Amino acid sequence: MLWVGRFKKKKMTIKDFIQSTNKKTQRIHKEKEERNGAVGVGGTDLPEDIPPFNILSCEKVIKGQNNSWIVLGRDRPAGKDSGRVGKGSTQSGMIDLCVGRLSAMPKGGLGGFMANRKQEQQLADPDFSSDAARVYLTQKGHIDEYFGLVKGSEDGKNAAKDRSAIGIKADHVRIVGKSHIKIVTGRAEVSGAGKGGERLSTGGKNERAGRIDFIAGNYTHPKNVKTMSWFIGGNSKEKMESLQPIPKGDNLVEFCTDLMEVVSDLVGFCHFNSRRLNQLTKAVGSHFHPIGAVGPVPIATPCPPLEVICTVISTATLAGSNFRQKQTNYNLGSLEMTYLTKGAASKYINSSHVNTT
Repeated sequence: MLWVGRFKKKKMTIKDFIQSTNKKTQRIHKEKEERNGAVGVGGTDLPEDIPPFNILSCEKVIKGQNNSWIVLGRDRPAGKDSGRVGKGSTQSGMIDLCVGRLSAMPKGGLGGFMANRKQEQQLADPDFSSDAARVYLTQKGHIDEYFGLVKGSEDGKNAAKDRSAIGIKADHVRIVGKSHIKIVTGRAEVSGAGKGGERLSTGGKNERAGRIDFIAGNYTHPKNVKTMSWFIGGNSKEKMESLQPIPKGDNLVEFCTDLMEVVSDLVGFCHFNSRRLNQLTKAVGSHFHPIGAVGPVPIATPCPPLEVICTVISTATLAGSNFRQKQTNYNLGSLEMTYLTKGAASKYINSSHVNTT
């Protein structure tokens, strides 16, 4: 009751009273800091240049003392003409959490901006390249364009256009799960979502799982590569995709295991042929031909032991070679169809949805 009387006596509103109290508190803290020593140490007040923000009429801004901001408004990555706010779009709500506004600004940095600002009365807009760190939430925007991201494996150049999105950007980003982390695309398993299941933010159907791309260097264009191989006749040039599917570990292990069995079989066949060749070499090296005569002309007759050995080796090698050749060709064709042909079998070694550079 006494405070209400004070308001009436001095014609002071509650808002005026709060502002007056805040100023008084700040003055007390400042006097205490001047008495106790260094400014900024131990959480004390630390004055520094902060760019004044260009607040639009649709925005509510929460500003910290040290260049930290929370902006609630409509989608915009820059000035008033950017994003969905520039088009006057509805259903384009935005939350922008930003620290270090314009901290990476080139040509004099923030100091240069502040100097120019004093002359030209400049106001700072969001700057996704020059602001130190940001978490940006938009109900409807074009997140890839705002953050300057190259196209990934998604269908269409503007797959993220007019979609809800969250972008996180800083010099370093860490996502830590003390127990587990999941990165998931596709519909959530929820009840009561209707016949088509969980829908997109725009109300459209979410009929297939999206892809996950790990892109290092923000580069996905095909590269020219040189290959050196005895199998293709020396050096050659070819185009190689920078963004490629990640192999599925279990399928790759199965493929390598099956391939090793085929290779082991081929090694055994080669060893079999080597033994037979060794037998043949020994027989040829130690054989001699009996000499007969037809009239006055001497004639060398076939060597009976060598003829027997050659017949045995030839018969065994031919029988084994035909069977093993057919078996090896079948096994290699089966491996190719099972593990190396996309869409032909469930054990294809590449992921259909996860890619990396």
